[in-house]
Amino acid sequence: MSTFKAKIFPEPELEFGEKHHHPDPRLGLLQAGPLQTNLGDTIKVGIVGSALTVEKSEPFSLSI
Repeated sequence: MSTFKAKIFPEPELEFGEKHHHPDPRLGLLQAGPLQTNLGDTIKVGIVGSALTVEKSEPFSLSI
Protein backbone atom coordinates (compact mmCIF):
# COMPACT_ATOMS: atom_id res chain seq x y z
CA MET A 1 0.00 0.00 0.00
CA SER A 2 1.34 3.43 -0.85
CA THR A 3 1.28 6.22 1.68
CA PHE A 4 -0.04 9.68 1.02
CA LYS A 5 1.89 12.52 2.62
CA ALA A 6 -0.10 15.66 3.36
CA LYS A 7 1.26 19.01 4.41
CA ILE A 8 -0.85 21.87 5.71
CA PHE A 9 0.54 25.31 4.98
CA PRO A 10 -0.34 28.27 7.18
CA GLU A 11 -2.78 30.73 5.64
CA PRO A 12 -0.96 33.68 4.12
CA GLU A 13 -1.70 37.15 5.40
CA LEU A 14 -3.56 39.04 2.69
CA GLU A 15 -2.78 42.66 1.90
CA PHE A 16 -5.45 45.19 0.98
CA GLY A 17 -5.64 48.91 0.29
CA GLU A 18 -3.40 51.28 2.24
CA LYS A 19 -1.21 48.35 3.39
CA HIS A 20 -4.04 46.93 5.51
CA HIS A 21 -3.64 43.22 6.34
CA HIS A 22 -6.39 40.73 7.14
CA PRO A 23 -6.70 36.92 6.98
CA ASP A 24 -10.28 37.08 5.61
CA PRO A 25 -10.54 38.38 2.02
CA ARG A 26 -14.16 39.54 2.43
CA LEU A 27 -13.52 41.58 5.55
CA GLY A 28 -10.24 42.95 4.22
CA LEU A 29 -11.97 44.19 1.06
CA LEU A 30 -14.82 45.72 3.07
CA GLN A 31 -12.49 47.49 5.48
CA ALA A 32 -9.73 48.69 3.15
CA GLY A 33 -10.66 47.97 -0.47
CA PRO A 34 -8.40 46.27 -3.01
CA LEU A 35 -4.64 46.66 -3.03
CA GLN A 36 -3.40 49.06 -5.68
CA THR A 37 0.13 48.19 -6.73
CA ASN A 38 2.58 50.78 -7.97
CA LEU A 39 3.56 50.71 -11.61
CA GLY A 40 6.30 48.10 -12.08
CA ASP A 41 5.65 46.23 -8.81
CA THR A 42 5.63 42.43 -8.82
CA ILE A 43 2.67 40.39 -7.62
CA LYS A 44 3.62 36.85 -6.55
CA VAL A 45 1.23 34.04 -7.41
CA GLY A 46 1.28 30.47 -6.09
CA ILE A 47 0.20 27.41 -8.06
CA VAL A 48 -1.57 24.48 -6.42
CA GLY A 49 -1.86 21.20 -8.31
CA SER A 50 -0.30 17.86 -8.97
CA ALA A 51 3.41 17.60 -9.75
CA LEU A 52 2.53 17.22 -13.44
CA THR A 53 0.24 20.28 -13.64
CA VAL A 54 2.69 22.45 -11.68
CA GLU A 55 5.54 21.27 -13.91
CA LYS A 56 3.54 22.07 -17.07
CA SER A 57 2.61 25.55 -15.89
CA GLU A 58 4.83 28.31 -17.19
CA PRO A 59 5.71 31.57 -15.49
CA PHE A 60 4.02 34.55 -17.08
CA SER A 61 4.29 38.28 -16.76
CA LEU A 62 1.61 40.94 -17.05
CA SER A 63 2.43 44.54 -17.75
CA ILE A 64 0.25 47.20 -16.22
